[in-house]
Amino acid sequence: KSAAAEQGVINLVYRFPERFGSLPLKGEYFTSAPLGRLYDALAERLRNGQGISLAVLGERFSQEETELLTEIISHDETTASAAGNAMRDYIKIIQTEHNSASSDSDLREYAKRLKKTKGIGGKDVS
Repeated sequence: KSAAAEQGVINLVYRFPERFGSLPLKGEYFTSAPLGRLYDALAERLRNGQGISLAVLGERFSQEETELLTEIISHDETTASAAGNAMRDYIKIIQTEHNSASSDSDLREYAKRLKKTKGIGGKDVS
């Protein structure tokens, strides 16, 4: 579900850059590293007032990443009028997944600290 949302964000940013040039996302929020890199590249170019095109982006990425971008932007079923609602949904999914992953990581770290400082039965071992 998150990967589909990530692809949707990239697709909409590429197709409607004037509407989605500034989003509350970072590539590090993406569950797929290649998709995160693609998003960061699009966002950076738009922040700098530069155009986005497959030719320009293709110079920056590997052949596999360029092929992935080509695949993503070839899906254009979302209309301009529905793009805003779709983008809100995609952002919510990505942020929820990112926050969940961060929470899981925090819980794992907390459990490790407890294991180091507590003995069997909760008795302090220090």
